[in-house]
Amino acid sequence: MDFNTTTLKEALANDGVVAIVNKYAPSLLKTPGLKLLGKKKLSEIFNMVPTSKVPQETKEKIKSEIEAL
Repeated sequence: MDFNTTTLKEALANDGVVAIVNKYAPSLLKTPGLKLLGKKKLSEIFNMVPTSKVPQETKEKIKSEIEAL
């Protein structure tokens, strides 16, 4: 799955993506207003997530596994 072209809405419709995010950072899926970002690309959204909430190493693992789908 291409991280630069896939929208959040498309990603959340994929059970594999949801499982990966739940594995590393389940709190992300409970973020208020998450669905309002549905048209944004995954790469845009990841840049908005502070490293205080999700460490950079964890972000890289999530990105790598999603791209492998």
